[in-house]
Amino acid sequence: MHELSLVEDILRIAGKESGGRTVTRVVLEVGALTCVTPEALEFCFDSCKAAAALAQAQLIIERRAGVARCDQCGNEFEIGKLYQPCACGSFDKAILQGQELRIISLELQ
Repeated sequence: MHELSLVEDILRIAGKESGGRTVTRVVLEVGALTCVTPEALEFCFDSCKAAAALAQAQLIIERRAGVARCDQCGNEFEIGKLYQPCACGSFDKAILQGQELRIISLELQ
């Protein structure tokens, strides 16, 4: 479960950026093409946050759909996996959205 190591990094960054203030909310953007399970992130976050001195923190996950543009026909389309072809049958595409995995904001007290 790589989500555990991701959460450990998220908690480390949040703790460092808080400057000693209490972190009450961590907003995370997770793209559909990241191979990260949001539910596993939530579970790991809740399990690890007390050890990282962020016991009061709540994790908010903003999910982003996968979006690509076909290099053959120019069509923009939603994708659920990296190797999904365009409706025209082409696999040649540019990923426009869905690979995000980043902290958007921290709420501090």
